[in-house]
Amino acid sequence: MSEIRRSAAGAEAAFYARKFSERAEWGNALEMFARQNRKLVFFTVKGAKKYVPDAGFKRLLDRCFYVVELDPRQWPADYEILQSILERGTGMPVDLEGGILLPNLAPLYLSSNLRGNSGAGIPPVSVAASAAAEKFFKYPARARAAASNLAALLSAKNPPAASVFADRLSGGGISWEMESIKLNDFFSRGTSAHFPAVVTENARLAARISRISPRLALAAAAAEKARAALEKMFGEKRPLIEKLLIARALFDMGVSPNGGGDSARLFSFADRIAGMTRPDGRMMEKGRSAVTSENALAVQVLALAASASGDKRYLDAAEKIGGYLEILLMTAGQMPSIPDVSVQSQSSSRTYAFVAKAFADLHCQTGNDRYIALCRMLMDEWDKLFMTGEGVWSINSYSSALAEVSRPVIFRDARMPSYIGEAAQLITYLKKADPMFDASYSKKLDGISIGALKHYKFREFALASWKLSQAPDFDGSRK
Repeated sequence: MSEIRRSAAGAEAAFYARKFSERAEWGNALEMFARQNRKLVFFTVKGAKKYVPDAGFKRLLDRCFYVVELDPRQWPADYEILQSILERGTGMPVDLEGGILLPNLAPLYLSSNLRGNSGAGIPPVSVAASAAAEKFFKYPARARAAASNLAALLSAKNPPAASVFADRLSGGGISWEMESIKLNDFFSRGTSAHFPAVVTENARLAARISRISPRLALAAAAAEKARAALEKMFGEKRPLIEKLLIARALFDMGVSPNGGGDSARLFSFADRIAGMTRPDGRMMEKGRSAVTSENALAVQVLALAASASGDKRYLDAAEKIGGYLEILLMTAGQMPSIPDVSVQSQSSSRTYAFVAKAFADLHCQTGNDRYIALCRMLMDEWDKLFMTGEGVWSINSYSSALAEVSRPVIFRDARMPSYIGEAAQLITYLKKADPMFDASYSKKLDGISIGALKHYKFREFALASWKLSQAPDFDGSRK
């Protein structure tokens, strides 16, 4: 009887493995089936340049690989890990197109150009896949070693160079006069080569420094140049999440006096965001549900628009979206990336940081302590699911498909602000606003600051979101 049961169980497992092979999808089941059936994983990124394998490569894929598509909207933490490994490995701000993973989903080969570039000595993915398959099936130890070298790019044991400015820091940790000089130089050279969040967060930083002291004239000059750069970016065709980041920065810097600059277009955008809100509070853009991070950033933009204009319509719209985020927090096991129960998605620390900041901004505008309570609840959940042994949040939770491969802490701003920087800003605000603020989070802020100073060159412009948490702000409407 036991043999019959084992045979039936084996047949059932084979059936599900076969069905999975026909419709392989990214997620935790991918690792289970890849390990069970000793297959490598070839993935492409949804939204990247479409890649179609030729007949010979397709035969290899059918024999040795699961072929899946990684959607950054549904799996933002996993995408961020692989994208960060690629950027650290190449030293360039390139976009991930796809790659090859071991059965445990450890990256073996990542590329921004699956077709290859013979001039640069980059082989096409078909050549890399053939070599990877041979290495994996004949010499598995070598394949594991290669994968560990790639994943090590995100390890705390392999940090960027230490701060060259450490000996010139002020007592508070940062010389704002030095920052003013650097920011003025940064915005004088043009910003088109930099990631969106590097521009937006440095613009916010320049404006914040200019409010610290009138004597920091170069910060004011940098802020004006930054405003011009942001207004140019705002007029370009960009994804919604980038538009929201740019709008947040422009509102945070302060609307131009007498309605000058791009203020009319900025408030028009806020009107459009408010109009995209469904009755349940979720935003819809051209028929698609906005991801949770977009909803959270929209709350921040609308709250800032309300502060700048005094128009209650913006605050009402912000609270409506905030109500939907509250429902997600109360009902979901983790904050989902896509707030749609019919679509599987994962959490990321960036989602948690943006949503918590949205609740904090609503508290700042309304004074309603319910939003502080929601911040506490969200941060406790974030702690439970994402905290590393070093006491700082990882980009992915313990339940992530890549949890066994890498749980990196990302300090740097890139396409999006560093979630560590956003968290540091949030903690700075909550320390002032919440009389019941958990003291352990203050220690985390110290840990974040030490990490930022220890692992990165202090002059790097990609640390602006963290620096914002260190800058005093005397304007209570902008937190």
